[in-house]
Amino acid sequence: MTKLKPILIDIREHEEFIKLPPLPEALTLPMSEYKNWIKTLSKDNEYLIICNTYNRSTQMVLWMQIAGYKATVVKEGMVDVTGEEDCSACQLFKNKGIIL
Repeated sequence: MTKLKPILIDIREHEEFIKLPPLPEALTLPMSEYKNWIKTLSKDNEYLIICNTYNRSTQMVLWMQIAGYKATVVKEGMVDVTGEEDCSACQLFKNKGIIL
Protein backbone atom coordinates (compact mmCIF):
# COMPACT_ATOMS: atom_id res chain seq x y z
CA MET A 1 0.00 0.00 0.00
CA THR A 2 1.36 3.40 -1.01
CA LYS A 3 1.55 5.99 1.76
CA LEU A 4 -0.39 9.11 0.88
CA LYS A 5 1.39 12.46 0.85
CA PRO A 6 0.35 14.67 3.81
CA ILE A 7 -2.06 17.46 2.97
CA LEU A 8 -1.33 20.96 4.24
CA ILE A 9 -4.42 22.87 5.42
CA ASP A 10 -4.27 26.61 6.10
CA ILE A 11 -7.10 27.39 8.55
CA ARG A 12 -6.66 31.16 8.61
CA GLU A 13 -9.65 33.32 7.75
CA HIS A 14 -9.95 34.80 4.24
CA GLU A 15 -9.19 38.35 5.41
CA GLU A 16 -5.84 37.16 6.79
CA PHE A 17 -4.66 36.24 3.28
CA ILE A 18 -4.32 39.94 2.42
CA LYS A 19 -1.37 40.30 4.77
CA LEU A 20 0.22 36.91 4.07
CA PRO A 21 -1.13 34.84 1.14
CA PRO A 22 -1.60 31.10 1.57
CA LEU A 23 1.09 28.70 0.41
CA PRO A 24 0.31 27.36 -3.07
CA GLU A 25 0.43 23.78 -1.76
CA ALA A 26 -2.14 24.41 0.97
CA LEU A 27 -5.87 23.88 1.01
CA THR A 28 -7.47 27.03 2.41
CA LEU A 29 -10.19 25.90 4.79
CA PRO A 30 -11.02 28.61 7.34
CA MET A 31 -11.47 27.48 10.93
CA SER A 32 -14.79 29.34 11.13
CA GLU A 33 -16.15 27.05 8.37
CA TYR A 34 -14.93 23.82 10.04
CA LYS A 35 -18.38 22.21 10.23
CA ASN A 36 -18.83 22.73 6.47
CA TRP A 37 -15.57 21.16 5.30
CA ILE A 38 -14.51 18.55 7.86
CA LYS A 39 -16.75 15.80 6.46
CA THR A 40 -15.27 16.30 2.98
CA LEU A 41 -11.83 15.10 4.16
CA SER A 42 -10.75 11.48 4.05
CA LYS A 43 -9.71 9.85 7.30
CA ASP A 44 -7.12 7.88 5.27
CA ASN A 45 -4.96 10.98 4.75
CA GLU A 46 -2.56 12.72 7.12
CA TYR A 47 -3.12 16.46 7.55
CA LEU A 48 -0.70 19.23 8.53
CA ILE A 49 -2.61 22.15 10.00
CA ILE A 50 -1.23 25.68 9.87
CA CYS A 51 -2.54 29.07 11.00
CA ASN A 52 -0.84 32.41 11.61
CA THR A 53 1.10 31.28 14.69
CA TYR A 54 0.00 27.89 16.00
CA ASN A 55 -2.73 28.68 18.50
CA ARG A 56 -5.78 27.98 16.32
CA SER A 57 -4.09 25.07 14.56
CA THR A 58 -3.52 23.41 17.95
CA GLN A 59 -7.26 23.61 18.66
CA MET A 60 -8.13 22.40 15.15
CA VAL A 61 -5.82 19.39 15.43
CA LEU A 62 -7.46 18.44 18.71
CA TRP A 63 -10.93 18.62 17.12
CA MET A 64 -9.77 16.62 14.11
CA GLN A 65 -8.09 13.94 16.21
CA ILE A 66 -11.22 13.55 18.36
CA ALA A 67 -13.18 13.07 15.12
CA GLY A 68 -10.74 10.35 13.99
CA TYR A 69 -8.48 12.27 11.58
CA LYS A 70 -4.68 12.07 11.52
CA ALA A 71 -3.67 15.69 12.02
CA THR A 72 -0.48 17.44 13.12
CA VAL A 73 0.16 21.07 14.09
CA VAL A 74 2.71 23.06 12.11
CA LYS A 75 4.12 24.69 15.24
CA GLU A 76 6.00 27.45 13.45
CA GLY A 77 2.88 28.86 11.81
CA MET A 78 2.76 31.18 8.81
CA VAL A 79 4.61 34.00 10.59
CA ASP A 80 7.79 31.93 10.39
CA VAL A 81 7.38 30.57 6.86
CA THR A 82 9.90 32.63 4.92
CA GLY A 83 10.76 30.42 1.97
CA GLU A 84 14.42 30.33 3.01
CA GLU A 85 16.24 27.00 2.82
CA ASP A 86 16.96 27.07 6.57
CA CYS A 87 13.34 27.86 7.53
CA SER A 88 12.31 25.25 10.09
CA ALA A 89 8.73 25.17 8.82
CA CYS A 90 9.95 24.74 5.25
CA GLN A 91 12.21 21.88 6.34
CA LEU A 92 9.28 20.24 8.12
CA PHE A 93 7.23 20.40 4.91
CA LYS A 94 10.11 18.93 2.91
CA ASN A 95 10.58 16.13 5.45
CA LYS A 96 6.85 15.34 5.29
CA GLY A 97 6.90 15.25 1.47
CA ILE A 98 5.43 18.71 0.80
CA ILE A 99 7.82 20.65 -1.40
CA LEU A 100 7.74 24.44 -1.18
